[in-house]
Amino acid sequence: EEFCNDDPILALKIFYGYYLAIGLLNLVIGALLVHGARSKNPRLLLPWIVISGLSMVFKIIIIILYAATNGPQAFLGCFISILLILCISGYFLLVVHSYRKELRENGNQQGYKN
Repeated sequence: EEFCNDDPILALKIFYGYYLAIGLLNLVIGALLVHGARSKNPRLLLPWIVISGLSMVFKIIIIILYAATNGPQAFLGCFISILLILCISGYFLLVVHSYRKELRENGNQQGYKN
C-alpha cells in the first residue's frame, strides 16, 4: 500500500504542512538576516548564508534529477534553470557573505568578538 493513497486529504495536509514549516523557517531566518544587518551582528547573517547555500544545492539536484528522468528534451530548459539559479541566488549569497566578512573585519579592528 502506498503512502496516503487512500486519503488524498491527508496527503495534502502533509504537503502543505511541510511547506508551511519551511516558510516559517525562512521567515525566521530572513528576520535574523535583517536584524543582523541592522545591528551589524555578523553571527546573525550566518543562518541565512547556510540555508541559502543548501537551498541552492537542493534546487540544482532536483533540476538535474528532473532532466535525467525526462530525457534530452528537458536538458536545455534544465540547463537554463540551473544557470539562472546559480547567477541570481549566487549573487545574493555573495553579497550577504561579503557584508558578513566586512562586519567581521570591522569588528576585529574595533576589538569586538565575532
